[in-house]
Amino acid sequence: MSETRNIEDPTEFYENRFAFRQAFDFLSRPVDFFDINNFKAFWIFSKVAPNSLVLDLGCGSGRLACLKAKGCRLTGIDFSASALAIAQELNGYDAVFQGDVLNYGEQAGKFDHVVSLDVFGHIPFTDKDKVIGHLKRLLKPGGSMLHGIECGHMDYTALSPEQWERIVKTDGHIGIESKRAVLDRFRRFFEHVRGEVRFDVVAGVSDYIKYDTMFPGELDPDLLRYMRCMDPCEKKAFDLSAGLTLIKMENNQIQSNDNAEGFLLLQASDRPLPNQAMTPSPRVADRDRIAMTDGAVFLKGWYEPEQTEQGMFRWARRRAYLALKDCRTRRLRLSLFTSYPLIQKKPVDLYIISKENDRVLATTTLSDTNCADVTVSLDNETMTLEIFTDVAWVPKLFGVGNDDRELAFGIRAIELV
Repeated sequence: MSETRNIEDPTEFYENRFAFRQAFDFLSRPVDFFDINNFKAFWIFSKVAPNSLVLDLGCGSGRLACLKAKGCRLTGIDFSASALAIAQELNGYDAVFQGDVLNYGEQAGKFDHVVSLDVFGHIPFTDKDKVIGHLKRLLKPGGSMLHGIECGHMDYTALSPEQWERIVKTDGHIGIESKRAVLDRFRRFFEHVRGEVRFDVVAGVSDYIKYDTMFPGELDPDLLRYMRCMDPCEKKAFDLSAGLTLIKMENNQIQSNDNAEGFLLLQASDRPLPNQAMTPSPRVADRDRIAMTDGAVFLKGWYEPEQTEQGMFRWARRRAYLALKDCRTRRLRLSLFTSYPLIQKKPVDLYIISKENDRVLATTTLSDTNCADVTVSLDNETMTLEIFTDVAWVPKLFGVGNDDRELAFGIRAIELV
C-alpha cells in the first residue's frame, strides 16, 4: 500500500497500535460466541470451511486464531513485527509475512479463503483495486473472500486539520467509502458479491465510547456518562445483548440500505455464495492456554487469559463462577494465587461454595503470592461453583500502571480427576 500524506510510514504507524499480547479465543466459553466484541471473528468463523488454507490480511496479533479450531492453516500479513510475533507465538498462526501485501509473492491459487477485519478502510483509495486484484490472484479457483470493512460517507476534503488528527491519525482510516462503493469495487473482480452493514443499529460499549472520541457531541451525553461508569459485569451484559441482536439480524438476512454506516460484512467469489447461519460450535478445550479440562467452563467474574513467562492464567473478580459437568465422585484441583499488595499484613481468605445447595466445599488462605493448590470433592453430575474472597484490590489505586480492574485472585490450572 502506497504512502499517503497522512501516514508517511505505515510500518512505523502500525508497529505497536494493534500489538496486543492476548490469546484470542472466544471458543473456550460458550457464552462468548454471543459477545458483540467477538461478532466479527464469529462471522468469519461461521463462513470458513474446515481444514482450509486461509490468508489473514492485516492479522494484527492473531484475532482470527479461532480458525485453528476448524483445522485451518493460517498465514498472516501485517506491517507490525511485534503483532506478528504474538500471532505466531501465542495464537498459533502457521506463517507470517511482514510488510505491504502488494509485495507478498506467494504462489498464485494457494488459498481457499482470503479474510480480513478492519483493514480495507486503512487502504488508500488509489491502492484498493490493486490490493483486491493481488489477493484474488492468491485465491484458488472458486475460493472466496470474507472481509469486515469499515464503511460510511466520509468527505476527506472537508476535514479540518483537527479532524484529520482525531479521525485519521487515531487509527489510520484513510480509505473509508460507502457500502455501494465497496460492493461495486469488488464486483469488478468477482461474479458473486454480497454484503450487509452491521453495527449501524447497535454496537458495544467500547465502540460507543470510541465513536464519541472521534465524533464528539453526536451521542447522548447521559448515556455516555453511564457507559463510562459501567463495571465489567454491566459491560458484559450490554455487549451480550448487542451481540445477540446482530446475530439475529445476520441469520434473518436483514438488509441494510445503501446509506447505512458501520461495518460491512462482505463475501465475494466466482462461485455462488452459500447462506450459512451463525451458530455456536461445540466448545473447544485448550489445555495449553490455561490447563483447562473438558468438564469445566468459566462463567461470569473472570477476565480474559493473560500470558506470562510462567504460562497462561486468568484473573478473577471478588466473586467468580465455574460450571462443571461429568463430575460426580470426582475431585477438582485448582492452582490459585493472588498479588494483593498488602498480603503480608492481611492474608486473603478464599471460599468455594456449591451453588446447588450453598454448601461450603473448601476454604483456604493465600498468605503470599505463590500458587496454592486446592482440592474439592464433588458429588453431583453437574455443578456450579462460586469462588470468592474477602479482599480485592485495584492495581491503579496502588500505583501499578493504569489497570483499573477489580482483582481478587488468579487461576493458573484447573483439572478434574
